[in-house]
Amino acid sequence: YAPRTDEVLRAEYNDRMVYTPKRFATVASMIANASVLQLNDIIQCDSFHAGILLPSSNQYKITTDTPDGMFVIDLGNGLSATLQYNKTQLFIERIGAKPDLFSNELTGAINPSRTDNLSVFNAAKAKGCTILAFGAYYLSDKLDLGNSSTEKRAKIIGDRCRNFDGFGSTLGFDHNGDGVEFFAGAEASNLLIYKFGLNQKTGVGLISNNTHSADISNITCRGWERAGDSFTWMSIYRGCIAYLCAHGFRIKTDSTSATHIGCYVRACDDTGFDI
Repeated sequence: YAPRTDEVLRAEYNDRMVYTPKRFATVASMIANASVLQLNDIIQCDSFHAGILLPSSNQYKITTDTPDGMFVIDLGNGLSATLQYNKTQLFIERIGAKPDLFSNELTGAINPSRTDNLSVFNAAKAKGCTILAFGAYYLSDKLDLGNSSTEKRAKIIGDRCRNFDGFGSTLGFDHNGDGVEFFAGAEASNLLIYKFGLNQKTGVGLISNNTHSADISNITCRGWERAGDSFTWMSIYRGCIAYLCAHGFRIKTDSTSATHIGCYVRACDDTGFDI
């Protein structure tokens, strides 16, 4: 006979009973109340950050997993809160992204206190999730969704690309460099890739490097030196737009079966399509 510990008894009780999770408004309030949490507890947080809505509450399990500040939260008492999430699609605000690029979306006024979301997007990419990015996010450097494995497809989906009458779902950059790079099997849709600030009209907005079997649709590149640069095999670009860039799209001569449907250039300084 081996006596059962309190921890084992608690786990058995939770397995047999309808369990009502403890609930907090934010991750910060969960951390502040860590003293009442125990291993294997199930926790709900209405949002990650105060004032940023989620489509449904985040659910965490109390574990001893190694914290990363996004998928696994350090509770400061030797325990962690591990996000229980859909492994296929991830609403990027669930792991702490702040869609605060603009202080006014319609006018495009940039928020001087904007949050750098690069590490959050990189963490979602590392999990192999389809990233759902429905707000306007600032990233301090290139978002590299490249992957040497054709079995792991990079996907990022916005809610709307408003093109000329506003900004919609936006990835905003102000560094002296490129925007978003894809590799094999990429999917991206309904996004504005936006270069602003002192480094406007530098870099390439959308790079599809060695991208085969890609499906890129309704992407607007605004404010770049070149809107897009592609070396692709059997890829489809639908409704992609170069707007207010120095140059439009370049299709490299060694591209094979890259199909551009309904793509166009507006108000760019020089070339529209280079082949």
